[in-house]
Amino acid sequence: MCATVLGVALWATRGISPLNPDTPSYLYFDPSRTVGYPAFLWLVKLLIGHAAAAAPVQMSLLALSLFLLGWSFHDLMGRPRLSLAFQVFLVASPDLWRFSAELMTEALATTSVALWCAQLLRLIKRPSPRAYLLLALISAAGMLIRPSLMVLFAGSAIAALLLKSRRQRASAVASLVPIGLGAYLLTPLALLIVHGSSVTTSPVARGILQHTLFCDDAAAAGDADAEFVDRDSAGVRQYLDGAPPDVGIALQHLYSAPLRFDSIIPGLGRLHNAEAGWQADPIVGRVARERIEANPLCYARSVLRNYWDLVTQASPHVGAEGARVDQFLAVHPPVPIASEPPLPSDARALQRGAGELHVAPPPAHAAIGRFGTKGSPLLLLLGRVLYGAAALVGLPCLAALIIQWRKSFPDWDMVVLAAMGLVFHSLFLGTAIVELSLIRYTVPAWPIVGTTLATAFAALAARNRMREGERRHALAPATI
Repeated sequence: MCATVLGVALWATRGISPLNPDTPSYLYFDPSRTVGYPAFLWLVKLLIGHAAAAAPVQMSLLALSLFLLGWSFHDLMGRPRLSLAFQVFLVASPDLWRFSAELMTEALATTSVALWCAQLLRLIKRPSPRAYLLLALISAAGMLIRPSLMVLFAGSAIAALLLKSRRQRASAVASLVPIGLGAYLLTPLALLIVHGSSVTTSPVARGILQHTLFCDDAAAAGDADAEFVDRDSAGVRQYLDGAPPDVGIALQHLYSAPLRFDSIIPGLGRLHNAEAGWQADPIVGRVARERIEANPLCYARSVLRNYWDLVTQASPHVGAEGARVDQFLAVHPPVPIASEPPLPSDARALQRGAGELHVAPPPAHAAIGRFGTKGSPLLLLLGRVLYGAAALVGLPCLAALIIQWRKSFPDWDMVVLAAMGLVFHSLFLGTAIVELSLIRYTVPAWPIVGTTLATAFAALAARNRMREGERRHALAPATI
């Protein structure tokens, strides 16, 4: 089944360009990136000879990880029909394969989460320090691919309750610290080897800034950098004030990338004689911090709203929401922003990446386009129901684990559901702090959604069978 779906996905996505505007930062190991995905691309080029092969390779790894997750679930449950339904669920997401066709971290991030879920299920049946060590190493790999996946360490800490003895559990949790620290230090070490400098930055500042761009009274008076940031965003805020609330949120998504990457970052870079966008990250971080301090409630509301949208997979980009945005744009043409040319190093990297992948480079500036009605309404509703159900299962199980732990040792299903619930909500809360609610950020949680729902169903079915057996035993006639 996995091989068949992989073949269909490779054929269906053959027309998608692997080059995303962020791809060169991974291909050439930008200091704002962790080492995991650049190392993968380097290995593909070393073994196969060209970077374009990374797209089918990462899709194949994704299919393999979903197969291993389905296998681990069947090995634990031993219920063929449920295992079959679970495997169908894992491979059935169109977004999963669509985003995996680009040279971005979605495919390997989802692969890491699927392998983590698979090893968590194997730990139930075969608990051992060695099995737990593999769970911790998978967490480290996920963190190296996408930093937000450091939350896998939090889930792994809960999973230590699956080990048999208190000594093993304490030792397992203690091992997470050196493994996580080692993963953290790998990136500056790799940068030192590749570029001769261990200086790192982070795209976190750029992400936090976008939440504050649409907040009023957030610019620091007399600060040239802050005033430059507010130059275009002030006009956009006035434009958004005339839109209905739901349309306004969608328009924030449309304007976020052009404001940051076509205007603010290259503009600040030129003001400070920077060659590449990552060199402006400290300045962006300072301005973002000042804007949060000026209007903290606006930032907090934006984070919470996007956290909710991520958890429930709500998106203003698709369905009827997208159609309403298009209707507004038809009547109210988008307000223009003052675009800046890309910084020299970024422009060269994008051209080099396009040549290496044998595709046309993307436009220098993102247009304020339209969403259109995309996707089946039924599939959109189903996605929201599934993500919402996984969210509702995870939090109560985490709370119940904390309460039950004080009274008696928790059951394995409670431990597993609590661990996945913590990862699910921590991942989306961490993402919401620095990003807007884009569908691609929900893709890596897909294996957790499926595993949470399938495990909860199997656990409830097992307990119902147990209660039914006890009831029948109580009603059976006594024998001498």
